[in-house]
Amino acid sequence: MVRERPSLGTPFGTDGPWLGAILDVLADLHDLLDERLPRAGEGRPVKVNEPAPEVPAQGAVPVSEPAPDLPTRPAEPVAEPAPDEPDEDVPADLPEPPPRAGKGSGLNAWRAFADATGVGYEPDADRGDIIAACVDAGVIPAE
Repeated sequence: MVRERPSLGTPFGTDGPWLGAILDVLADLHDLLDERLPRAGEGRPVKVNEPAPEVPAQGAVPVSEPAPDLPTRPAEPVAEPAPDEPDEDVPADLPEPPPRAGKGSGLNAWRAFADATGVGYEPDADRGDIIAACVDAGVIPAE
């Protein structure tokens, strides 16, 4: 028993071959489900045997997934000194050096610091020469 196909009409005044094609496909799906599913009160679905090819298609290539990515090495942690550890380049028993610029960074302050730390400098050396001598001696870090 074949059912009548639904007649939906033309929605919103739309017309054209694409609408007819969509309605044909939907009607075919309806017919297929109607044949395979049981009617109300009839019981089990209808078993359908579909023919399978006897010989597999020639030249078929099996599909496989690409090789998985190799695991990456974990990043090595950065070795940074603890904030409360003194810098190894500067001895801890030295007095605080004067600032390199601004208030308190004059020639006399640097001469006093060089004398206190035992850094030798020329008698006619300027502030920049004394700072360079302190850096060379390792009593202050280079900046």
